[in-house]
Amino acid sequence: MNTLWQLRLAHSDDIMALSAFLAASTLELNDPTEHHPDDQWLVAIPVAASVAPVIETPAVNEGVAMGCIRIRRNIGLDQPRYWYHVGCVVHAAPDLGLFHRQRTLLIGNDHTGCTELADISTHDRQLDVSERRMLTRLLVRSALLVLHRDYSSHVSEANLDNASLNQTSANKVIVGLPGLSDGLGAAPFWQGLGRHFYDGDIRLAQARFGALWLTHVAALLPRHPLVAALLNESAQAAIGCVHPEAGLLQDALIEVGLRAGEHVNLYDAGPVFEGDLTLLRGISGVYPRTLVVQADVEASAWCLLVKPGVPKARAADVQLCLVPARVNFQGELLISWESAQRLGLHSGDQVLAEEFKL
Repeated sequence: MNTLWQLRLAHSDDIMALSAFLAASTLELNDPTEHHPDDQWLVAIPVAASVAPVIETPAVNEGVAMGCIRIRRNIGLDQPRYWYHVGCVVHAAPDLGLFHRQRTLLIGNDHTGCTELADISTHDRQLDVSERRMLTRLLVRSALLVLHRDYSSHVSEANLDNASLNQTSANKVIVGLPGLSDGLGAAPFWQGLGRHFYDGDIRLAQARFGALWLTHVAALLPRHPLVAALLNESAQAAIGCVHPEAGLLQDALIEVGLRAGEHVNLYDAGPVFEGDLTLLRGISGVYPRTLVVQADVEASAWCLLVKPGVPKARAADVQLCLVPARVNFQGELLISWESAQRLGLHSGDQVLAEEFKL
């Protein structure tokens, strides 16, 4: 790979690039440049690793956002969020030799207070499949590294042990994956269930309220458990299925240890992947390192870096980078002078680092 990657909070110059791969309604209703501590957008910026030959055409545009991810902390505390919990009910009559196990759907707010990774997108027209796969993994790992940094700072600042913080819902990370829908966006699950309670134009509702349109529609949906077997076959088959185009994201989530739980989206029944931040794969491989910049470094791995958080740090301090590096016998992280110059890194910088396999 001949490209370094830098990830930072979105600013006004990124809006044009983001509009190429994010829905217009998402940008209109959720300004990526508003850096609220509970809602942050990270954008991935390619930086050439070296001076490319004149005849070589770069795969991506240097300095232009090629992907983004949104970190949403403490979800559902300002506006309720709803999901269907997929449960089970058993009807048995031993004397008659009958035993029926049925799936049930119960609407609720079980993930209130959790952290959500949302709006995970890449510039599909500029990147090939392998580049999109790598960048999707990088976005997910970067968001988790930021959360790990904040978690570590919270432990240090509050002088709490891990057991105390593990009891809070804020440690749970969720990601909703899109479920089955056709080319026009119509979802079999909604056609089999939701439209009976709200038959309005879904596109108009989404344009007006964005992702929160389901919060408003949820008031119309039944509150008692629904037996899935009463839905048509297409709606039943869609429960928990992932849209084929979300395969790269699904792979990236599984790689870090996130798994489908017992909840699905109200509209298309796409699964909600979830996991405890302290238990996710890769978090245990995050180490504090001191950077050492040298003229010539024989890198042994690519490393994802973020500067450790400090109490009451400004949101604008969030910055990550993917860079070739090597750990010496003293535990220091060695990077080349060229990489340091391009990414704004310096000898003596304290960072959190984890290995990133390409």
